[in-house]
Amino acid sequence: MFTGLVTEWFLDEKYRLVFLDRVDRQVKHAGHRIELSEIEIVAQKHAEVTDAIVIHTVSEHNVSQLLGFYIGEAEPNDLRSHLNETLPAHMVPQQLVKVAKFPLNVNGKVDRKKLLAELEASAKLEAPTEQTAPAGVASPEILAAAREVLAHPALSPSTDFFTSGVQSIQAIALARRLRELGFTCQVSDIYRYPTVAQLTQVLTATASSSPATTTSTHAERTLDKSALDRLTANIVADSVDLAGGILL
Repeated sequence: MFTGLVTEWFLDEKYRLVFLDRVDRQVKHAGHRIELSEIEIVAQKHAEVTDAIVIHTVSEHNVSQLLGFYIGEAEPNDLRSHLNETLPAHMVPQQLVKVAKFPLNVNGKVDRKKLLAELEASAKLEAPTEQTAPAGVASPEILAAAREVLAHPALSPSTDFFTSGVQSIQAIALARRLRELGFTCQVSDIYRYPTVAQLTQVLTATASSSPATTTSTHAERTLDKSALDRLTANIVADSVDLAGGILL
């Protein structure tokens, strides 16, 4: 039976097949088994992309993430739109990073560990500190929580969570973390105000409201149709992904 599995093997002295290792790059992400090279091939078909590498990571909080690195003139949002036209949502990398070149190891192959290390180093350099961030733009607590829970260390106050690949399960986790920090936050707030700057405005306003005004503030924090559609679609998609993962 053909399974699509690509392997390295050889015949031993008794003409038995001996399995050595997988040579494909199949990973499990969002309840699906996916081949990273399929994503790379689609990315390389963009007119302004000359090369692309996709890396799968799992954070210490067990958050699975796809990171796409590419060489070319395309902007990340343009490349994301290109990928969305061909690939299902679970195969579109959460982060797309433009680089000048790929680091190589001694064998002349792309050094993926060094690529990740360079991304982590650049994220630390680019991340605004409490002193350099414009006053009133974002709560340091909310920004730090979002970066940690969403596994996105370079997240800026104005970055839309969902265009950067956040899934509904992560949105639920972020709402829970913000409640632990003392904010009155609902999952629907993450969808209605999908940036740290927007969340800062609504959550800090609620926290500073008197009991009499808090009720009216909550009443106004309802989802419009587009946000509700996105919430429903994401939850259904993630539920299907999880069900598929259980059956695999």
